[in-house]
Amino acid sequence: MYDKYDSPGNGTDEGLYEKSSIEQAQETAGPIIGILKNNWKKIVAGLLVLFVLFFVYDFFIGSVKPISFNVVDTEDESINATIRVSSMDGEELERTKNNQELSLKLGEYKISVLANDYKAIQQTIQITDEGPITIKMQIDKDLEMDGTIPDIFFTGQETEIILTLKNNDAEPFETELILDDDCKKVMTLKYETPLYLLPGSEELPVSLTVKNNANKSDLGENKNCQIRIKGLDITKSRVDGKYELKELNESRLSIKIGSSKTKVNFDKLETGESSKKELKIINNTDDDLLGIIIDLEITSTEFSDPEEIKNWFSYSPANTIDSVDADREKIININLKIPEDVSFPAGKTEEIIGGIFTVKTSYFEKNFEMSLEIEKAESKIDVSGIKTSYTMKKKDGSYTTETGILEIENKGDTLLTNFDVGAVCSPQNLTWLTLEINQQSISFTELLQDATKEIPFEIKIPSQISNNLTSNCRIRVRYSDPSNVEQSVEQIVQITTQ
Repeated sequence: MYDKYDSPGNGTDEGLYEKSSIEQAQETAGPIIGILKNNWKKIVAGLLVLFVLFFVYDFFIGSVKPISFNVVDTEDESINATIRVSSMDGEELERTKNNQELSLKLGEYKISVLANDYKAIQQTIQITDEGPITIKMQIDKDLEMDGTIPDIFFTGQETEIILTLKNNDAEPFETELILDDDCKKVMTLKYETPLYLLPGSEELPVSLTVKNNANKSDLGENKNCQIRIKGLDITKSRVDGKYELKELNESRLSIKIGSSKTKVNFDKLETGESSKKELKIINNTDDDLLGIIIDLEITSTEFSDPEEIKNWFSYSPANTIDSVDADREKIININLKIPEDVSFPAGKTEEIIGGIFTVKTSYFEKNFEMSLEIEKAESKIDVSGIKTSYTMKKKDGSYTTETGILEIENKGDTLLTNFDVGAVCSPQNLTWLTLEINQQSISFTELLQDATKEIPFEIKIPSQISNNLTSNCRIRVRYSDPSNVEQSVEQIVQITTQ
């Protein structure tokens, strides 16, 4: 008897034989292969038809894309432009306007773009997909700009730079400046407007101001900055630079005037007096504090001129400091001298003044409230050396002569000027008192504090004058105080004959 794994036997043991998987697949595929053999020409023809249909669709329909041209200026503003599309051989295919749609097959083309007041563009484009193609045009002007952008900025800083602009055209042109790149996010650009460029070169001061609240991502090195002429974006018409943006650590900066970090109070001062305060700057930051200026703004007065008040203050060594280096300190003295000639209105002897001291750099500022009270120095003249009454007697038929020294002393607190000293007697025909050598008045320029002016005087009565007559003489001293206000004192001298 045969084993089931031996060669197949006769039909009596057919149920004992199992077909392999390959044999089963051959039996299944046999009819399909037969069909393919009988119809292979039709199948190939069908595939060719599908290939041709795909090629025709791709060539005539699928490769054609809707295209438009977005023509803008350097500030991305739309321009009314005409675009001519040509084949690579130069044959014109289409002519269109800005933002008008047309259909073009994928591939390479030449285009020319024209717009009034803009430089014509001729370039090659590659169409690979549908959608707008952006083209930037520049104004048809020959303008140049040169300058240098600083390499370090601090938040809050205001920096002035000088740009040189050149108009190479024959006609004047009004334009603007544009700030671009990283500095556009954190800075503003200011300059005198309108910017009107005459033919030739000129210098233009511009101010770059950094925001106080710049983001952390805006800080650091290798930041890009560009200033360009509006409408142009070529190398000769712009200034490019790299900069580092820093943030000053104000918590490590100490500034005091006297012992205060907020106020400056001067003692009450008379005209002619002086005072001094010490300004100390301690820089414990990691950066040098550059270009420090000490400024004073007078915010309130009663009658004095604010600009004149500012002149009362001086600074030593100076109110401008090149730098206070990191981990260093500097002291500046604020000196106050009240002039003697401060002008006080009639009836006023005191004045209260308010102001603000500012210690600042181009990127840092600290304010101190200032208060000052001034008092008009006392003007006082003392007249002595002459008695208030004289009795003149005859001797050997003539009246005796009285001589002496009239003393005018400045007993006030300030310089006095424009003195006029006169002797006026009444009745006038009994003028027996004279000054110097038979003078009724004399003058001199000034009298310092605590100084004395000596003036000779003489009382002389003619012998024919009868007894029991009286002459009332008034010595009047006129002068100007430091406010240029006229003051006067008088002394009466009575002269009687006996």
